[in-house]
Amino acid sequence: MGIFDWLGRSGTKARKPQVVSVIDAQAREHAGSLTIVDVRMPQEWAATGLPEGAKGVTLGTPEFADALAELSAAHPSKTLAMFCKSGMRSKKAAKIAKAHGLDRVEIVAGGMEAWTKAQLPTTPFETA
Repeated sequence: MGIFDWLGRSGTKARKPQVVSVIDAQAREHAGSLTIVDVRMPQEWAATGLPEGAKGVTLGTPEFADALAELSAAHPSKTLAMFCKSGMRSKKAAKIAKAHGLDRVEIVAGGMEAWTKAQLPTTPFETA
């Protein structure tokens, strides 16, 4: 597999991930149909907390794709919604997820900046 295939830029056009608002992401997470995947760094989680119910999986780590695959396999009916500070890393994370065969992937618009602005709940994160 070439680098362009891995990044999802092969000759076939992959369906772009849907963008979901923080309000919709929270509601769907509470309803059990979506898992918010916070792809920020542990230092960022410590500073702001994670969105309530989110799973922290740092983008750029060697185990990133495997961790997404495990989340998807554990809950195959749930959509994985990528979440970061503002939305840029979420797009990259969604591309990686799709390149690894995960189809139920969305992007949370605005990330933590929008989550905080909407005054949605967070869960504290403490570093070891």
